[in-house]
Amino acid sequence: MFSLHEQVSRATEAQLEKQIDTNAALAAGAMHGVQEVAGLNINMARATLEQSNFATRQLLSAQDLKQLIALAGAQLEPNARRAFDYGYYLVTIAAGLQSELIRFVGERMDETSSRLALLASTAAQAQTPVPPFPRPRAKPAGRAGQPPRVATR
Repeated sequence: MFSLHEQVSRATEAQLEKQIDTNAALAAGAMHGVQEVAGLNINMARATLEQSNFATRQLLSAQDLKQLIALAGAQLEPNARRAFDYGYYLVTIAAGLQSELIRFVGERMDETSSRLALLASTAAQAQTPVPPFPRPRAKPAGRAGQPPRVATR
């Protein structure tokens, strides 16, 4: 049977390895989110440039001011729809990352609590006397907020 010190050392080492794994998994999830947002931004920029090019050609082909105003007004709805779609996809990406993070943290909390319970039960069964904590030294009496008086000759 292993001593309590060895068991605590092994548990600490295992916990450290789990923390490293957890950090790596969280970094991978964050990187995935950054990739999704970058892809969304690239697609949005591409669609915006194509739409701008098309709208510019339409506006340049206008015969008079009335037709120019009508064409410019017709561009408002597609631009607003594109902005709404961008926001929707951005929120979808953020919600996916949040749910993944919550699931991941929940799994880690379950693992950690079960390991802690196992360690506590093992420590209770070990029946190894735990040395008492050292008591703090009593401070010399003095007035509140002032250092104690030192007798001088």
